[in-house]
Amino acid sequence: MIDKHYNTGFNIYRVSSSIDANNFEIETQSLNLSNMGYIEPLSGNERYMSDKKEAYTTHRLFCKILDVVESDEIHVGSDTYDIDLIQNFRENHLELILILRK
Repeated sequence: MIDKHYNTGFNIYRVSSSIDANNFEIETQSLNLSNMGYIEPLSGNERYMSDKKEAYTTHRLFCKILDVVESDEIHVGSDTYDIDLIQNFRENHLELILILRK
């Protein structure tokens, strides 16, 4: 099973919006969870398609089933990734298609 290769610690941050006392919308980012997974770099030109959505990606992360949404951010060390696509493989594990934020 793929989870024997999970060796990379990562953090998932979730952004939420609220209105401050002056009626301005503010966004806050908070740690949603920390976990282990397997991340692999891709060519950056790879294209994935799932449910009529396509993505050009820089990395792919395999992890167990987690509370994660596409608006979350993945932090691995000093690198930050945007989640472009989430694929659930037979209720066994997730494959997250990521784009490295520069």
